[in-house]
Amino acid sequence: MNVREIFTAIPVTANGTLNLTGRTAISGFIADVSGTLTLTIGGVAVLTAIPVTAGVFLPLPFGVPYVGVNTLVLAGGARGCASVI
Repeated sequence: MNVREIFTAIPVTANGTLNLTGRTAISGFIADVSGTLTLTIGGVAVLTAIPVTAGVFLPLPFGVPYVGVNTLVLAGGARGCASVI
């Protein structure tokens, strides 16, 4: 049996916020400008001010509930692309 997961790439602007509510999962983030990333799932900050480096993929293997605050927030000039379902 073959299993294939297909994620959608969503650009996030410099110091931007991506609302993840209504998504099923996030698989990662790749920055094209370095900075920091904060990830909130279900209203709980699971990652706070994690450094992201331009050109380096950061795995974020998290499910996202359909309720509550679910955001990916960039700071410090960070910009890039999140992969989500």
